[in-house]
Amino acid sequence: MFTQTDNIKTKLTSFGLSEEEVLIYLELLKKSPQSALELSRTLSLGRTKVYRLLDLLNEKGLVNILIDEYGSKFEANEPSSLEYL
Repeated sequence: MFTQTDNIKTKLTSFGLSEEEVLIYLELLKKSPQSALELSRTLSLGRTKVYRLLDLLNEKGLVNILIDEYGSKFEANEPSSLEYL
């Protein structure tokens, strides 16, 4: 598992993602879907910063936004989608 995580980290940083973006993506790979609040608490990052980073990850096609009557949740796309970046 660590080797796969390290490979994903290396790929993500080579595409210019920040360390915080990488942390969010990897957390969503572990457990999806999650709200911005859950991610904020787990990663000890500000919630508004998490929203901003999630928007960037969504624009890059790494994260999907799921909206329901309770609010927004986020899920990571499969690591195989990294090949298309």
